[in-house]
Amino acid sequence: MDSLSNTVLQNLLESLPGMLYRCKNDKDWTMLYVSHGSLDLTGYLPEELLNNNLITFNELICETDRERIWNSISESLKARTNLNNEYRIKTREKEVKWVKEIANGVYDDDNNLLYIEGYITDITKAKNQEQLKTAKDFYESIIDNINIDIAVFDMDNRYRLISKSAVNDDELREWMIGKNDFEYCIKRNKDISLAHERTSRYSMVNETNKPLEWIEEVKDHARASKYFVRIIKPFKDLKGKPYKVGYGLDITRLKNAENELIQREQLLNFSHSLAKIGYWVVDFETEKAEWSQGIYEISELDKATDKPSLRLFYSMIHPDDIELVKETNQKSQRENHPFLIEYRIILKNGDIKYIKEESPGRISDRYRFAVLQDVTKIRLSEEALAASEKHFKAIAENSPILIAEINSKNQFTYLNRALGDVDMADVINRSVFDYIPETQHSTLSSHIARVKDTQQAVDLEIEGIVDGHKVWFHLIIGPLTGTGDAGTLLLLAQDVTEKKMHEHDREKLIKEINNRYNELMQFNYIVSHNLRSPVANILGIAYLYKEETDEAEKEHMFDYIVQSAESIDQLIKDLNDVLAIRSPLNEKIEKLRLSEIVTIVLNNLEKQIQDSNTLIKVNIEPDADELYCIKSYLQSTILNLLSNAIKYKSELRPAEITISSIKTTQAIVITIADNGMGMDLKSYGSQIFGLYKRFHTHIEGKGLGLHMTKMQVEALGGTISVVSEPDKGSIFTIIFPLIKK
Repeated sequence: MDSLSNTVLQNLLESLPGMLYRCKNDKDWTMLYVSHGSLDLTGYLPEELLNNNLITFNELICETDRERIWNSISESLKARTNLNNEYRIKTREKEVKWVKEIANGVYDDDNNLLYIEGYITDITKAKNQEQLKTAKDFYESIIDNINIDIAVFDMDNRYRLISKSAVNDDELREWMIGKNDFEYCIKRNKDISLAHERTSRYSMVNETNKPLEWIEEVKDHARASKYFVRIIKPFKDLKGKPYKVGYGLDITRLKNAENELIQREQLLNFSHSLAKIGYWVVDFETEKAEWSQGIYEISELDKATDKPSLRLFYSMIHPDDIELVKETNQKSQRENHPFLIEYRIILKNGDIKYIKEESPGRISDRYRFAVLQDVTKIRLSEEALAASEKHFKAIAENSPILIAEINSKNQFTYLNRALGDVDMADVINRSVFDYIPETQHSTLSSHIARVKDTQQAVDLEIEGIVDGHKVWFHLIIGPLTGTGDAGTLLLLAQDVTEKKMHEHDREKLIKEINNRYNELMQFNYIVSHNLRSPVANILGIAYLYKEETDEAEKEHMFDYIVQSAESIDQLIKDLNDVLAIRSPLNEKIEKLRLSEIVTIVLNNLEKQIQDSNTLIKVNIEPDADELYCIKSYLQSTILNLLSNAIKYKSELRPAEITISSIKTTQAIVITIADNGMGMDLKSYGSQIFGLYKRFHTHIEGKGLGLHMTKMQVEALGGTISVVSEPDKGSIFTIIFPLIKK
């Protein structure tokens, strides 16, 4: 019985996962006993490890862990405590494994150490998972604390991860997981053009499998611009599944500083060029000089070949003026006095220019500074200006273009002729804003401010009011010098009312022609394809009808002819319905409440809603409830989209439809979102609103509703678009521009 028990115990120990051992207390871990688990753990048989026959166990321990484990064993034996260690070993196949060892010393009656007994098991998998979690926590901590926006996208451009730097709101960040930028923009009431732009770039990365970088401008809640460097990079996970990582760095301050620096530099260069001004700085000890761009423009020298120097510039001074220039400079240098002189220079082509030079004197013991201005045109034009002033005044006062001068308060101080039938005396000292509608005030004000800031002329077309009549002017606004008032501006205005009306009529006509042409092509396609089959049936059956003698068969054929004729009749009715929408609107546009229209439609669809057990949610913002529209068109549009959403509900989940509306600065935006069957826009996106286009053939329908809806929306000056995926539902977005009545 004892022998049987020992055998059972031995078999049990040999079957344990891991390795049981008994070894000497030496640095080789000389094995006295090793269980069969050594083969799975180390790749070595027990007999290969016993007494260090093939390899010592110490050689299996990774070199970086050996000293630590030996010290740990020594301390445990000294303290008579159990050994509990984790370390790495290298197997026969050179595989590195993490192991856990539990061991203790065995002593005789005199407390002399006999040997060490222990158990070693493989913990590689658990250790890797622990390290992976530690690494994951570490990287997530880095991602959430660096000042860079980071997001991970799947191949359908839906968010898988978002850093706190990108979205600090924890609730919003959690909501965004699994959503795309279109859904984000709608939820946050942002312009969906941002989602369109991002999605097109994501698609480019998908197609090229290459990183893409761009600068994105985003408006914050205060409508101020913020700038980000965006980078999208493609990656693959350990299973080879592709995904994308997006990075965003806020460069708003850098961009604003760069824009301001560029604007100031351009303004400085422009003002210098406009005033024909340049400056030079000279080190009189080394005779080295620095010239601004203006000096090269004035002297017409080549910056690439003509190096700046006083000797070069003095060589251009007119012989009759050179002594004056030298004496003036020497006296100024000697006495440190400012000076202002005029002289002439001779260009390489022999032309003469008049120069005005002004210097504050020495700016240090070594350096002098001077500003030069080309006053040639001023000097040559003074006489011509005086002689032509009278002539110019006659031309100005008889010009068909209205010429006006306004002061810093934007009041008229001069007009070359009467403003319509208004007495000129009544216009002087009146504000220019008195003659344009209030809606145009901000436009004109911004252009006037721009001219005053940049001293550069601008032109624009603006609406005006003269004698109570609306007119259009092509207006040029420019700075006017020599008046003693820095804010004085010159206005040139030409009446372009007739031209504006022609442009409007032409654009309207071209748009109408294009629409008619497209409809004609569609009708041509429908007539040539949808009518061909029933007509061919009628002709074919009529021919057989003549030959048939059996009366029963003739009656059967006659029924086929009637069915084909009815099909033609129905098609003609459908086309008449489509044409009726494109006919001039007989119904008037009136002020409506969207909530009342929705209530009417829901009452009309009450049976379908109850039968389909559909949940309807209505989220109409108070300021987006009122709009100007044709009641029948709006009601038909809402009815068609809701009935479609009910008809094409998913069989996998309860139907849910959300009707929303918001008001932007320019439009009323209506969305109808469902969780139904959805559509494959990648395959059929261009056909969604086409005539007789259907995408769920197992459900009854003509394929006419969405086309009619699109035509009704466009007839009201609006647009309709759709975002949809198979089995994920659809979102229809209708945008009606704001209309004032």
